[in-house]
Amino acid sequence: MNHKWTAEDCPDPKMGELRNEMLQHADRLVSALPGAKLASVARLAEKLLSTARRTFDAEERRLRERSAQSLVRHAREHERFLADLGALVALASSGDAKAVAALRAERFIPEWIAAHAGTDRDVAA
Repeated sequence: MNHKWTAEDCPDPKMGELRNEMLQHADRLVSALPGAKLASVARLAEKLLSTARRTFDAEERRLRERSAQSLVRHAREHERFLADLGALVALASSGDAKAVAALRAERFIPEWIAAHAGTDRDVAA
């Protein structure tokens, strides 16, 4: 997993804790994916989804407070990630192994985190 996301210093310690927790959940999920039982994937994905929601709420609140022009773009990125995670939870919970594999979560999660790292300068400012 790419931990570059934590390279941006966040002046809000609570937000930093949330980000670290989210990255830990992402690491656990991505590490477990090869050969994991679907029930385990669903549980790990649900933990990541929950932490991601709290993290993104905090980020978006900070951007709103600063009237950041990037809020809409940032929120859309969050929505997409949450939707993809929600699909992973639903498919794993339903036992659809082929659909879970087709999502390629082992790729989309680290790739999204790495890509989003560059946008977090706005939150750190």
